Amino acid sequence: MVEKNYLRKDELIFFSKDESKAIQTVLDLILLRPTLENMGSQILGMPVTLTYRALSYFYDYAFYKRLSFAKQKNEALAFFDPVFRQYPRLGSKISESRSPRELTLDFNGGWRFKEVSD
Repeated sequence: MVEKNYLRKDELIFFSKDESKAIQTVLDLILLRPTLENMGSQILGMPVTLTYRALSYFYDYAFYKRLSFAKQKNEALAFFDPVFRQYPRLGSKISESRSPRELTLDFNGGWRFKEVSD
């Protein structure tokens, strides 16, 4: 998790009995990431990657709901679906002359789409 920048080394000191829900939620999100990226890829017709900040934004949104893994998965799919579906409208305004082959979804004060073109 440290190598993939999900956790910093200085965050590894914790009391698992006190923070087990937070840790489990992060682990669940790591497991959900490929599912979410696959859903985005199917909607947009190109490979999609979610950044740590995009997942972190969802984490902040859903953490206090205390969801089981199955409910968290459904919540994440419902959360990211409209974000992916807004891209074709926004993308057509941004890049009419080129067709991206890959897309990265980030969150930094708002949703950011980074296109990788040929």
